[in-house]
Amino acid sequence: MKNIFEFKFTLALGPFQKDIEINSISSRLGIMGPSGCGKSSLARSLVGIDFFSEGEIKFKNLSYSKVKPWERNFAYLPQNLMLLPHLTVKENILFPKNSTLVDEVLNGFEINHLLKRMPRNLSGGEKQRVALSRALCSKSALLILDEPFSSLDIKSKESAIGFLNDYASKINLPMIVISHGEEELKALNCEIVSLDSSLKK
Repeated sequence: MKNIFEFKFTLALGPFQKDIEINSISSRLGIMGPSGCGKSSLARSLVGIDFFSEGEIKFKNLSYSKVKPWERNFAYLPQNLMLLPHLTVKENILFPKNSTLVDEVLNGFEINHLLKRMPRNLSGGEKQRVALSRALCSKSALLILDEPFSSLDIKSKESAIGFLNDYASKINLPMIVISHGEEELKALNCEIVSLDSSLKK
């Protein structure tokens, strides 16, 4: 069976570097590790925001190392969510190219009643559910989620994980999830990879 994910490159972390090598046949990859070990930098490198010094990123046997960020068709949910403050919830969801409102997603994350609101009028948990909805409505080939449930209470987290798990399975959507919570990754049926804290100069 061919690998879904093949990553072998060197991250630049300030004055230090970190070698990354991950190979997985699973379509769901969970990334764990201590703070500062490069988890978020790994996510940003995959979508092309951060650059790596050498190596290659392959997804489904295609190399993305030299593909422009806007041509990768990867949906990225960073920790800061990146909701546009001057747009309504509905406009934020529709902002990415090729996005459409998917009723099943809006209902699944329970945000139908928020569509006309501005981000400044949302709670932290509501913002996170809106950002998750935007990622799923973007018709991307891959989801990359960095701590996607950190602002949700226990009940909302369980509901969001359950819906994400079922919906991603339904549409056969691969994902990479970064989390400090091993139970979250297990609930999403991720193959878990732990990054250590080792760095080099």
